[in-house]
Amino acid sequence: MKILLVDDQRAIVESIQKGINWEKVGIDETYIACSAAEAKLILVNFPVDIMLCDIEMPGEDGLSLLQWAKEQQIDVCCIFLTAHAEFAYAKKAIQLGGFDYVLQPAKYAEIEKVVKKACEHVKKEKNVQWMQKTQTELRQNRDIFLSALLYRIGQKEYEEADKAFGQLLQLQKFNGNQTVLYVIRCYYRKQNSKIDKWNTELKLFVTRNVLEELLDNKVQVFIAEESQKSFFAMAVDDQQILDNEKWKQVIERFYHFMQKQMATEAAIYTGCGKGVRDGRLPKELMKGLQELPDNIEGKLDGIHWEEESAAEDTGKKDERIETVMQYVKSHVYENISRADAAGMVFLNEEYFSKLFKAETGMTFKDYVLIEKMKMAGTLLKNTNFSVGVIASKVGFDNFSHFSRTFKKVTDYTPQEYRLHCKNKKEKS
Repeated sequence: MKILLVDDQRAIVESIQKGINWEKVGIDETYIACSAAEAKLILVNFPVDIMLCDIEMPGEDGLSLLQWAKEQQIDVCCIFLTAHAEFAYAKKAIQLGGFDYVLQPAKYAEIEKVVKKACEHVKKEKNVQWMQKTQTELRQNRDIFLSALLYRIGQKEYEEADKAFGQLLQLQKFNGNQTVLYVIRCYYRKQNSKIDKWNTELKLFVTRNVLEELLDNKVQVFIAEESQKSFFAMAVDDQQILDNEKWKQVIERFYHFMQKQMATEAAIYTGCGKGVRDGRLPKELMKGLQELPDNIEGKLDGIHWEEESAAEDTGKKDERIETVMQYVKSHVYENISRADAAGMVFLNEEYFSKLFKAETGMTFKDYVLIEKMKMAGTLLKNTNFSVGVIASKVGFDNFSHFSRTFKKVTDYTPQEYRLHCKNKKEKS
């Protein structure tokens, strides 16, 4: 970190230069200037991170110097030195983006404290700028990322694919556990003669732009060429804007756009969104990419949805929903809200509700209620606890409310249910 000391009195700048423990505050090089003109020469010819500058100087003052630096687009963090605690100076300094100001005479310890704070500020700003630059470059080169990712998956290098994907999440600041991925594989079967002459970059550029516009520019799309007539695309939804129904609508609109606007006949393979867990690529996504038909050219035009048998045939639910369901079953005495459940698996409330209903066929509220009534029924059948005690054991404070709810779910009052179970047992 480099600092420029500016004061029209050489004795003052030399005193500050010698009196401050620069290494302690994070400065490794100091420059001095005794006028605004000298300071400008240094700012133009040397990298300067921080400027410690006197405001009141003959000729051009410190405020004018900072104004000039801003006009020249010289990014420098400025601390002003002043012998006058005048509001007008402070106001002007703030308007120009001055970082702080120190009233003279000041002890070295006070100057060190402010400079150290400025160093930390500059470091943070540089990190932010680096991240922004990296994200911009990554966004511009995102297609290369998808190509590399597909290659890793094709080679069954799953760990490497996971590492690369994790880096993408960090660099792009995607919300890891709320991210859902949607993948397309498309083969151009017949194209308009003009479009057929486009180079690959232009085709992919247009295709990505169309998809992102259909997604209201709220979801990033990565796209990679597979061959001259086919491509892969991956939509990364970290704001839970999409669900499977909306995705189907987007794909149908995309397919019709290709038909009508691009005069292109195509076979499109896609499927439901796959949720990211623990910052890793969904296993079912990697498996699905490997199982896509090799001879895609032989397929008919149109949209081909992946078979949804994997989850349905095995009866396996989303792990996040399973986690919540198990928690509810073992904590029926708690009154678990939708927000509590969504937070437990790091999901947005609205998305959690949609996912829970899609996986179970009922709302989360109904599921909690049914589990509470199941436990209440078990206790009524197998214990001699009073109805009031059982109500409290499943999270009800009000006896009447519990009785009404139990009857609504089972068609029996608690007392009737206990008697029903007793009679059934005696008959058997």
